[in-house]
Amino acid sequence: MTHRYSDINQHDALYKAARKYPGGIESLYKRLDLPSAARLYNKLRPGVESDYTGFEEVSLIIENLQEAGKDEAAGLPIQAFCWRHGYAAVKLPPAEHVSNGELLQMICKVMAEEGEVAAAISTALSDNWISPPEQEKIELAIRRAVQGLLELEKRVHERRRAPRA
Repeated sequence: MTHRYSDINQHDALYKAARKYPGGIESLYKRLDLPSAARLYNKLRPGVESDYTGFEEVSLIIENLQEAGKDEAAGLPIQAFCWRHGYAAVKLPPAEHVSNGELLQMICKVMAEEGEVAAAISTALSDNWISPPEQEKIELAIRRAVQGLLELEKRVHERRRAPRA
């Protein structure tokens, strides 16, 4: 039976993210000082109970992905871990002065993300049933919308604290 990897399962998300490292897991294991790629595969593969990936190893995988410019992949396991425990992780933008144009742009982005949630739900309900892949798509769209709203909130607070022009 083939395992269907999910972006909302923290273990699956970490495995999918690690595979996106340049050169894949075969290159990543060297950066983690592991004896072989097989050992990293065992640590990441769902269902293998002989090896576990600890917090430090997860953090190192994420840092290596970020250094390789794979920020989207690096965010997958973070988002999945937070989602599992009822949190939404928000990638913080660099703290800088926020202009009115940037705020308007962020508001439009958040509205577009909320539209993606509605579209995903509408599409899923077209046959009066939500399949597991449709549910995952909806949950990911909701997660992106929540993250966008939280980021917008942070920017509004930054704008409020900025000196009046």
